[in-house]
Amino acid sequence: MKDKAEKPKLSESESRYKALFEYANDAIFLVKDGVFVDCNTKTLNMFACARDEIIGQTPDRFSPLFQPDGSASAEKARKKIQAALHGRPQFFEWKHLRYDGALFDAEVSLNRVEIDNGKFIHAIVRDITERRQAEELLKTLTHNLPVGVYIVQTGRFKFVNPYFERITGYKESELLDKDAMILVIPDDRNLTREHVLEMLKGEKMLAYEVRVLRKTGETRWILQSITSIQFKGKPAVLGSFVDITEKKQMEEKLHTMSIIDELTQLYNRRGFFTLAAQQMKISSRNKREMLLFFIDLDGLKWINDTFGHQEGDLALVGTANILRETFRDADVIGRIGGDEFAILAVGTSEMTGALLEKRLQEHIDLYNNEIDIIHKLSMSVGVAIYNPECPSTIDELMSKADTLMYEEKKRKRSRQEFTR
Repeated sequence: MKDKAEKPKLSESESRYKALFEYANDAIFLVKDGVFVDCNTKTLNMFACARDEIIGQTPDRFSPLFQPDGSASAEKARKKIQAALHGRPQFFEWKHLRYDGALFDAEVSLNRVEIDNGKFIHAIVRDITERRQAEELLKTLTHNLPVGVYIVQTGRFKFVNPYFERITGYKESELLDKDAMILVIPDDRNLTREHVLEMLKGEKMLAYEVRVLRKTGETRWILQSITSIQFKGKPAVLGSFVDITEKKQMEEKLHTMSIIDELTQLYNRRGFFTLAAQQMKISSRNKREMLLFFIDLDGLKWINDTFGHQEGDLALVGTANILRETFRDADVIGRIGGDEFAILAVGTSEMTGALLEKRLQEHIDLYNNEIDIIHKLSMSVGVAIYNPECPSTIDELMSKADTLMYEEKKRKRSRQEFTR
C-alpha cells in the first residue's frame, strides 16, 4: 500500500521536473558517467546541432582544447564534474564550441541529482556573449575617458579604467576584489555609504564630493556619481568621477582673499574670474568642453524702485539660491555685477546646455510658485561654449554670452514679459 501511495507523487514530480527541463530559458544537460544522456530544446539552439549530435558525446566535444586561463579544458571539466558528483555544486564561466566550431562565452552550474537511484550531473548553461560584449564595450568606451569609471559589486572593486588608475596611483590588478572603501578617507566613509544606500533605494542621485587616498598617501578630492547596474548578471554599482583637487585647492586659496560676495555668498567678480581662468586651464589640458552662462536678473531696478532695496536684496539672494540648486558644486557660480551673474559649468557640452536652461527655468518657477514673495523672478540667459580645441579667453566667452543674453532680454521686452 505504501508503494502504491508514493508512486503517483513520484510521477507528478518527474512530470514537473520534465516541464521545467524542457521549457527553461537556459540550455540544460544531463550527464552520466561523463557523457550527455539528455538535453532540452534550448541546448540544440544554443549549440546549433541536432539531439543525436549531442547525446552520447562527452563535454570535450563542445570545449576548445584550452580555456582562457591556459588550463586544459578536458582535465578542468572532469575535476568540476567530480566535485559536483561529490556534492559540491560548481558555478563558473566557460568557453564553449558550437557544433560548427564557433566559440561563445557561457556561465555553467553543475549540481548532482538522483533519478531512479542513479546519480547524474544536472548542467545549466547560459550564453553570456551579449553580456561579455557589453563589458568589452564598457572597457573600450572608458579606456580614454578623462573620467574615472569603476564597478563595485558586493562592496568590492570589479573594474576600474585607466583614468581611475592614474588618479589613485593603483593598478586595476591591485584593486580587484578589494574593499571599495579602502580608498575613501575614514571621515568620508559614512557619507559615501549614505549616498550608496539612497541610490539603492531609488532616491534621486546628485554628484557628491568625497576625498580619496592615493597609493602615495596623498589626499585627492573627487566629484562622483553612482548608479545601479547589472554586472555579470548580478546587481552592482557603476561609479564615475572627475578629479576636482585643483579646484578645491584654488578655492581654499581664494577664501583667504576677498572673493566672496557678501550678500549672496557667491563668488564676486574677482573670485569668479580667478577661478574660471584656472578651470579653463584644466579644461584645455583635459580636452573637455565647458559652458559659460551669463545671466541677468530681469527688472531689479523696478523691484528696488517699487518695493525698496531690501526687497531687491531678497531677489538677489533668491537668484543665488536658484543658481546653487540648478548647477553643481563643481561649477563656478559668481555675482559679477549688480544684477549680473555668471556660471562656468565644467565638464558640460552644447548638448547639455538646453537641459541646464530647462532646469534653471523649473527652479525659477518653483521659487515663484512656492515662496511667499511680492514679486516674481525672471532671468535672461546667454550661453557660450568653451571649446578646448579652439581656446578662447574668459573675457571673449563673457562677451559672447553677454551678447546672447541681451538678445533674449530684447525679445522679452518686445513681448512685455517683465517690467523695467
